[in-house]
Amino acid sequence: MELLYLWINRSDHDCIKQQEFNFSPLYKFKVDDLKNPQNLSFENKEPINLFKSNEDEGRINNITAVVGSNGAGKTTLLSFIANNNSFSKFNGGLEYERNDANEYEYQKSIYVFIENEKLIVYHNLEEKLTCNFDILPKNVFWNRERKTAQLSNVRKQLIIYLSNASFVPESLLTYSKSDKTYNINLHQRSMNLVAHNFYKAIFEKTGLDDITENDDGFAWVIKENRDDRKFQELIDIQYYQYLLENEINDFVGKFKSTIYIYFDNIIRLIESKYNDDFEIIKASNDKSSGQKSDKAPLSKTYFDKIADFKNHYKFNEIEDVRRKNCTIVLYINLLFEVFFYEENFELPTIDFNKRLYEQLKKLPLSEKYKAYLEDIKNIDDILYLCPMNENIIDNSDDLACSYEKVVYKENASDFYKHIRNIFKERKSFTLRYIRVKNLEMSSGERAMQNMFSWLVLMPELDKIMDMERSNYTSKLLLIDEIDLYAHPEWQRKIMDQLISTINEIEKEKPVQIVVSSHSPLILSDFPRQNIIYMNKRDGKTVVDNNDNHKQSFGANIYTLLKEAFFLENGAVGEFAKKKIYEVYEEFKSKEHSDNYVESKQNEHQSIINMIGDEFVRHEMQRLFDKKYGKVAQPIMNEIPPNIDELQKLKKQLENSLDAVNKMLGGVRYD
Repeated sequence: MELLYLWINRSDHDCIKQQEFNFSPLYKFKVDDLKNPQNLSFENKEPINLFKSNEDEGRINNITAVVGSNGAGKTTLLSFIANNNSFSKFNGGLEYERNDANEYEYQKSIYVFIENEKLIVYHNLEEKLTCNFDILPKNVFWNRERKTAQLSNVRKQLIIYLSNASFVPESLLTYSKSDKTYNINLHQRSMNLVAHNFYKAIFEKTGLDDITENDDGFAWVIKENRDDRKFQELIDIQYYQYLLENEINDFVGKFKSTIYIYFDNIIRLIESKYNDDFEIIKASNDKSSGQKSDKAPLSKTYFDKIADFKNHYKFNEIEDVRRKNCTIVLYINLLFEVFFYEENFELPTIDFNKRLYEQLKKLPLSEKYKAYLEDIKNIDDILYLCPMNENIIDNSDDLACSYEKVVYKENASDFYKHIRNIFKERKSFTLRYIRVKNLEMSSGERAMQNMFSWLVLMPELDKIMDMERSNYTSKLLLIDEIDLYAHPEWQRKIMDQLISTINEIEKEKPVQIVVSSHSPLILSDFPRQNIIYMNKRDGKTVVDNNDNHKQSFGANIYTLLKEAFFLENGAVGEFAKKKIYEVYEEFKSKEHSDNYVESKQNEHQSIINMIGDEFVRHEMQRLFDKKYGKVAQPIMNEIPPNIDELQKLKKQLENSLDAVNKMLGGVRYD
């Protein structure tokens, strides 16, 4: 199923009022009256959809770009689609009539979809909507006796809203509403919820069951120590595996060629979480203090068990071994967990300088702990050939020293593949404690890696969230401000990478994509028929007819800035424009005393020398020479060698003179 058309009566905060949007280059739909639509007409447009994937290449059926000035409603449009709302008029009773009528104004909408070459029109208007479609069959849903099929039951699209922005519409803050509304929201806020569910699953918690202080495996402590940033470390590793196995070398983002792996020590996590409690317990145990501990039994149990464990083993010896192989921490964590939860378990004598796996597997462990031990061995074997990070400081006890395994890109395939596999299973003991360092990036690098790693994670998301969505037939991916934080070179590449990524990861369901952007570089990948132009006029959002715009596919940046982003005053910075215009006005001035010449000439020449556009600079130089009686300088020092160069120069000159005239108020000073 693909969304072809949407008419919105009113959006939240009245940002969009009575506007229509066409998403396909193949068809154009239009209502007879934007304020009170009663008839919906249809016509064929372009013969080709440039973004439709070939069957053997992928499942993308269309891509649309939403562009326009700030505040025009791009985010509002995407969130309106993502919210999936289009209910019939409410009937809350006599006292609610005015409220119901007002709410209904924000629900009124018309949708047109296509599925299996069949047009489906859905709306919740009170009056019947007639449709004049002559080519394709039609199936119209309208409100009869205030009974309208719910939009989600009609469209059966999985809607994914993705944004790197720090501000996200309130209605899209969570991961999903329910399995019936087919919503996934991916951004920093919602990834916290995904991370929470992921770590719940590791402790075999599903649905509404949450981790409590009474759960085994120190689940409560680990839950408090895990968040979306630590979860993102695992997602980054999976994304790197995706790049490696698909042999993708030229991608938008930064592949960290070296990462550092270490593991959290559960004893230290417990001590950190219950630090205040432990201080009181210590004071209570000191008979001379006279204090008594009223701490909960769990804190006291943790305190006593840790004390017994530390008394049994020489921790200096453990620390020395950890500095040679940080994976030992996982064995220590397992040993302490067995000691804590198994009542009759006695701490064995361990030689920490010998292979721990061989010693621990001889212990009387339950099947659960035997599986955990094998899990630790697997990661230990993979990291065995990876060196430990070398510290510059000689004092190994210095807090500036760190002890991690160094994983290089050249030999990282086994490690990345293993993490991906245990991530999918969500039963691994290792995943409770693993940490990844050296993933710090610039804001642009992080934004790109977030977006593409989330996309690669999409097939796993519903499993992590314990949701079944068996009824949807297609996916609608909404990416808000796709160019956010991205360098212009990455903006130039981002659509190509998005298309290749979706074609690679989506093998089953058709995917429709809608992106919003402020980047002309991104827009140059779109034919104008695939663009929705939103403008702000007199404080109101207006959707421009894309036929009235110049062709954008492969167009230059100057044309796109003016055409798509409504830069009516040109593409020059406002401060620069004002400063140049200020000099221009002084050139027009009749004042021409010697004192004036001496005080202003050098300043004017310096400003002209700063102008970056060659032809604007030469035009201003011409005016300068005339003002101060100088000999005019030639515009070009060399004659172009061939006719192609002459034509190119002529075009540049025409564009630049047009820019100068517009910048200087449309009046040429001769």
